[in-house]
Amino acid sequence: MSFHIRSLESALVRARAYASLMQQPLTLELTEHVLSALAPASTPGSRATPSIDHIQDVTSSALSLDRATLTSARRSRQVVYARQVAMYLCRELTEHSLPAIAQRFGGRDHTTVLHAHRKVKQRLLVDTSTRELVDGLLTDLGKL
Repeated sequence: MSFHIRSLESALVRARAYASLMQQPLTLELTEHVLSALAPASTPGSRATPSIDHIQDVTSSALSLDRATLTSARRSRQVVYARQVAMYLCRELTEHSLPAIAQRFGGRDHTTVLHAHRKVKQRLLVDTSTRELVDGLLTDLGKL
């Protein structure tokens, strides 16, 4: 079974977040439980990698936004949050480069995607609603 470094890092973050949320120590058994949900997504024959467009559609739908809003210049808190979550998912689930992802979000700079990824990653550790949203989106995208 082959893994990409971002997938492994994401799995570690997921296990640590789950342990923190459940107020349990990070053990091998807990990590295996958390990662067991990832195994079907990484096996041959599983669903294809979602496209950036599909991630944008699913994210905007889940947060009751128009997809065009994700790529717009709007900076309201709700739009920024939705955009950051979508960028995070694009970086985690696709093999597109940072500039390629940034371009699909209204021609932004690659550092915007980097910032969004770090921001969502931090929120996943401390914010239950963000964790639930991302898990729900992963399920909708066929990756959880």
